[in-house]
Order: sequence, then structure tokens, then C-alpha cells
Amino acid sequence: MIKKKIEEVKTIINLMAKTFSQMRIFSSEHENVKNFTEQLFQKLKNFLEKYWKLEIGIEELSFSLEGEIIYTDKQIKHSLPFLFYKDGMRMLFFYKNLQKDEFIDFLEIIKFNSSLPAEESDIVISFWEHDFSNIRYFAPDDYLESKIGTGMETLDYQVDKTELFSGKIELLPEDRQALSQDSGIAQKILKNVSKQVDNTPDEIPSTHDEKSHLNQKEMEILELIIQDSRKISSDDELISLLFEMLYLEERPEHFSQTLEILKQCQLKYLSKNNFKKSLEILKTLNDFKQNQSINFSYKKESIDEFINSSKDKSALADIKIKFQEGMIRNFDAYFSYLEFLTPATIPLFADLYDEAKSSPIRDKILNKIKKTEKKNISLLMKIASNDKPELTKEIISILGEIQDKEAVKHLASFFGFENKSIQTAAINTLGKFHNRTAEKILLAYLSGTDEELRTAAIKNLHSDNKSIRTSIIQTVQDKKFYKKCWPEKKALIDFLSRTKDIDACSALTSVIKKAGMFSKKKIVNTSLYAVSAIKKMTTPEAENTLKINKNSRNKKIREACRKA
Repeated sequence: MIKKKIEEVKTIINLMAKTFSQMRIFSSEHENVKNFTEQLFQKLKNFLEKYWKLEIGIEELSFSLEGEIIYTDKQIKHSLPFLFYKDGMRMLFFYKNLQKDEFIDFLEIIKFNSSLPAEESDIVISFWEHDFSNIRYFAPDDYLESKIGTGMETLDYQVDKTELFSGKIELLPEDRQALSQDSGIAQKILKNVSKQVDNTPDEIPSTHDEKSHLNQKEMEILELIIQDSRKISSDDELISLLFEMLYLEERPEHFSQTLEILKQCQLKYLSKNNFKKSLEILKTLNDFKQNQSINFSYKKESIDEFINSSKDKSALADIKIKFQEGMIRNFDAYFSYLEFLTPATIPLFADLYDEAKSSPIRDKILNKIKKTEKKNISLLMKIASNDKPELTKEIISILGEIQDKEAVKHLASFFGFENKSIQTAAINTLGKFHNRTAEKILLAYLSGTDEELRTAAIKNLHSDNKSIRTSIIQTVQDKKFYKKCWPEKKALIDFLSRTKDIDACSALTSVIKKAGMFSKKKIVNTSLYAVSAIKKMTTPEAENTLKINKNSRNKKIREACRKA
């Protein structure tokens, strides 16, 4: 239970750090900030509903929960724990009735204080002034007193103006000792720099041996910082630096040069099949572009050119080859990269779906297609073809989910496809629409030559349309009705049964009466099926028809009507 709680808090704190990072870069109204804030509040709210209170310990560079470190950020300039710690805060509490507006104010206070110089910001005083209802903090009294200056003795001093401009400074013995120590440290630093840079002999004599003034805890923190900095790859450092340069650069030609270096980094990641890092670069660039002012329109144009170069035919062909040659290890990152480049990558998704050998991979591709193109049906139609029946049927299914007039019009285009399974899928999907356009398309199939397609169309017709009912009645009463295949005849009879219409009942009665004493088996079977269909109508007219035909000349019909 405790382990699960700690994991939940770790998730919340990590998300808080990401939200804080986004707030430092973008405005409060930016979509990224809103999304991160909403996710963070919901997770925190859910946690408080379950546990009532969240109590976070604050150390110099870390957050803790019940004595266990759950988050560490050693980059002091951006460290969220240090922002709280430096102003004396040691504990932070959130309570169950936390409101969203209250939480957003909390984040805005953090953002404001982080933007101030260290000597001007004071997050404890900011929280105290705001007086949150469901957010509390703890800062030791002795720290606050020393900070505010409470209890300090007022110094009594006098200034002798004649001595002020005498040009001499008299140092006390302790002043001389402190200066000597500081001078020794300065000399040692200069000596070490001289060794590393100039490789020259020591020229600054040391007044005495120097020892570290750091205590054990500080030494451990310093060692952790050094170890962590070594873990950061040179590539990540370079990309971070390039984005800072892009942000600060105001000269178009220098901006383009820096962007070109970043492009080479992205291509390097692609060559190593690291689509996650490559996507991070594109997304960061896109967010960066959204926050550029009109004065820097050249930046937007250059970034658009960068991103568009990832969508050209040669770039996408290379990405396709990686899939075909089995070079992809992280399919989620691969497909997310392609999703970012839509709609240019929709045809590529279609090719990959056709070539994918496993169902899970196909499902991933299909989910990306559904996610990106439900609002752009014309793009879906471009990848539908007779050569890709499975994908085309999935597209037909997507059209059925959209349920609008535009989707029906596109379904009509499958009327001319050669693949029968595609046409059948289109017919079944048209049956889900209750509008005249869909009915007209289905009726068009009734005049076709393919019995299977006609049968499928009949099954999907809606019986509440009077003109359709009339058309089906005429078909059943026609002499050619008995020449149709058995599935089609059954579909026609079932349609009339669904209508519960008097005229439909009369048409079915004529089918029953068609069976005489010496009728062929095909006609008798059709009449027997009509008896069962009339029984399902459960109307007075249907009951009367069954009573009359209990005296049929055909023995099987008589028995069927009596049982019905």
C-alpha cells in the first residue's frame, strides 16, 4: 500500500516539475500549459480523494515522502525543490478540498517567484500573503526570524566625516585573518587555473594549506551533481544549447545556420532509428514557432521549411525502408513520428498497413489513421483501393462511425469497385444511415446483376419508407421472383415481414397461395417461408391469412398455417 502511494506521489511530483518547466517557457494560455495543468490537478485531486492529505518534505535539491526521496533536481537554476528550500520552506501540504482556481494560483506564484532574481523572490511570504485554504506549508521559526531580522540588536554607529575621506582603512585583527584566508583561496584557484590553461609553473605563492570548507552533506550533494552532469549526453547538451541560441538569435542568417545544425542532429537521430528524439526536436520546434512574434516571421518560415523537409518523398521513402527491412524496435515512437507529419504520411500508413505481418502492428497503424483523419474524409478516400481490401473495409467502417451526409456520398463511390467484399462492406455500412441518399444508393444495387450484392442491399433497406415498400412488393409479385436465388427471396420476404404493412401482408399471401397440390419443391419451400414471415407480423391481417390458408390444397402449407 505504501509503495503504491509513493509511486502515485512520484508521478504527481514529476508532472508538477514538467508543468513548472512548461510555465517557464510558455504563457498561461498556451495549450501545453493548459494540458499539463489539467492533468496535474486531476491526478492530485484523485490522490487527495483517496488519502485526504499529501505531505511533501522539502530538502535542498529534493522532495521526499515519509522519509524517502521521490524527486531530485540538481540544476539549481531550474530546481523546484531549491526554489522552496532557499526561502526556508521545509514541508508542503495539500488537502482534500483543494480547488482548481486555488491550485492554479499556487502554480502562478511559483512561476512568478522563479522569474525574479534570487534576492528579490520569497515564495514563503507570497504564500503567506495569499493565505490558501487547502494548501499549507511549514518553515522553521528560527529561519524566518533570522530572515526577517527579528531579535537583531540595533547597531549604534557614528560617522566621523573627517576620517571618512582620509584614504585609510583600519583593519581589526580578525579582519586581517579573514582577508588572509580569502586571499589564500583566491590564490589557490588562480594557481589551478594557471596550471590547466597555460601549463605554466606556479607563480602565486600560497600563504597556507587550504582545506575544504564543505561539510559532509554538502560534499555528498556536490558529488551527486557532478555524477548527474556526467550522465547527460553530449548530444542532449548540444540540442539544448541550439534551442537556447535559436530563442536568443535575432539575426536571420545566424538563425538559419543554427537551425541547419539542429537539422543535422535530427537526421543523425533518424539514421540511428531514434524516432523518439527526432520527434522531440520537431515538437519543440513547432511549439517554439507558435510563440514567435510577428517581428520574427522569418523564424516561423525557416521552421516550417525544416518540418516540411521531413515530409518530402525521399525522407518518407527512407522511413518506409526502415520498416520493410525490420529496423524498427520502438513502434510506438515510430508511428507517433509519422502521426506528427500527417496528412503527408497517410499514404505511407496505408502501405505499412498492407505490409504489416502482425495484428498488433496493424492495430497501431489503424488507430493512428483513425485518430488523425476522421475529420478529413477525402484523405481517407485517397488510400482506399481494390488492391487494399482489408484497409479499405476499415476505412468504410470509419465512414460509418462519422455518420454525416459527406460520409454517405463517399460510400457511394464504392459502388464501382470490383472487389465484392468491399462493396458488401459499403452496403452494410449504408444500412446504418437513415437518410434518402443512403436509401437511393441501396436501391441502385437492387437493379444490379450480382445476386449477393442485391441480397445485401435488401437486408439493409429500412421498412419505414413507403416508396421502398412498394418497390419490394412489386418485386415479390413479379413472375421473375421465383427465379431468384434462395438467399435473395428470403431477404425480400423478411423485408415485407418487418413492415407489418397490409399491402405487404397481401403480397406474402399471394406467395403462400402459389403453392398448389403438385407444385415444385422450390415454390413450396418459398411459400412455407412466407408462412413463417406472416406469423412474425403479428397483425390481425396476418392472423386472418393464416386462418384462411389452413385449408390450402398443399398439405405442408395447411400444417404450417395450423401450427402458426
